[in-house]
Amino acid sequence: MNGSTFIKSLLLAAMVCAGAVQATPVTWTLQGVTFSDGATASGWFTYDADTHVSTTFNLSTSNGPDLGAYTYDTATSHFFDNPFLPSSVSWFSNTGTPYLSLLAVAPLTNAGGTLALSGNSYECDNCMNFRTVSSGVISSVPEPTSYSLLLAGAGLMGLLARRRRA
Repeated sequence: MNGSTFIKSLLLAAMVCAGAVQATPVTWTLQGVTFSDGATASGWFTYDADTHVSTTFNLSTSNGPDLGAYTYDTATSHFFDNPFLPSSVSWFSNTGTPYLSLLAVAPLTNAGGTLALSGNSYECDNCMNFRTVSSGVISSVPEPTSYSLLLAGAGLMGLLARRRRA
């Protein structure tokens, strides 16, 4: 196999592999989330921005003067997403109360990143007792498949540059 055929074969293989890769849900982590009553929220959730689905999550809020502590997970709660508001994600207790709504300043994407939470984020108990988020961010890092694609692409570019010099 000559050099030109080898390079074309590598490019074809890279395109086939890239076409087979699908977006994977991103794991978002709460950082420094504080409520107006001094309570905090922590934890993580997976979210696929293409399908607007979160299948796994574990979020906890601490006890405060306005509301008690609660853990939102797949055993106690369910996820709700409004596809018309891509920066908002919410969790309801299976009994309907309490309710946690996080609104980021930009839409959540499968690319991940760090997004500040809006002051319109809140937790409520039947929305009688209510506390808003006063500070905090959600952040994520790309999944390992993204890193492997990045490394494969960089390796291919290096190989092409090397072949051109030869």
